[in-house]
Amino acid sequence: MKILLYQYFDPPINFNKNYWDYSISSIKKYAEKIDVEYEFISGGAPYHPQYGILIPFIERWCDDYDLLIYVDCDILATSNSKNIVEYVNFENININHMNTGPLIVDPIESQSPWFEDGHANSGVVVFPKKIYLDFINYLGNLKHHWARDKLNGNFNAPNTFGGGDQQILNMYAKENNRKLSNLHYDFNFHMSRYDQSQRFCSSLIHYHGGLSKRRNNNNRKLMIEDYFCDKILK
Repeated sequence: MKILLYQYFDPPINFNKNYWDYSISSIKKYAEKIDVEYEFISGGAPYHPQYGILIPFIERWCDDYDLLIYVDCDILATSNSKNIVEYVNFENININHMNTGPLIVDPIESQSPWFEDGHANSGVVVFPKKIYLDFINYLGNLKHHWARDKLNGNFNAPNTFGGGDQQILNMYAKENNRKLSNLHYDFNFHMSRYDQSQRFCSSLIHYHGGLSKRRNNNNRKLMIEDYFCDKILK
């Protein structure tokens, strides 16, 4: 089986807190540990950097792989991390359904219980080959997705799924009642949602900023500090 783990990031101009460098180092090592290919992509996302996760599908080279694993650049792998491939459902997109903490969106009318108390977080997403064509067809040329994101206030409107890639993946599941498989939070330990003291017990720690700028700065600072301890893979 041919598997690619990839990351995408467009470094901001004059941004000196290069936390993504630590993520790239750790996640590249994680790819080696689980014996899959690794690629870091910078630039080329259509419309907005948050669409970078979609590049394999937009550029149509996804078919070169049997499985694609996307990991955000604010994530570190732990030294005791498990192999995410062993926990994948090869029938559906695998993504963590978040149902705790302040980011819960209002319930959405749906046949699926997926949206009753939260939404999926796109920090770590696993795409099996079986869904490639359906997902490509859903994406289209991205114009209608981009129009919806702009209408929602550039990813920050209330009662949405966050805009960008996250909005698209949640709407992909919601529309036509498509299925998503719930990826265990062990592979997306969201620092703004779970007990931070337990983070090193997980496989992939997500140092997402959460709602406030202050929390964002604290998480990113902690990410850099954590990188230099022996509990992080590097």
